[in-house]
Amino acid sequence: MEPGTRLYGEARLMETRRIILDQTNIGRIDISGTRRGNNQGGIDLKKLWEYEAWERTLFGQ
Repeated sequence: MEPGTRLYGEARLMETRRIILDQTNIGRIDISGTRRGNNQGGIDLKKLWEYEAWERTLFGQ
């Protein structure tokens, strides 16, 4: 986890990149058997390019 404030798109990209890197979703199953955290799989890979294009524009690349 990286503390700090970020834009929605930055947070989504960070989340998706971590899911891809770890090959997992954020979250864990606790003692009661319920999943805690984010059960979604990150950004749909069909839309990932849109977020990456937005990020390049945001940072002037």
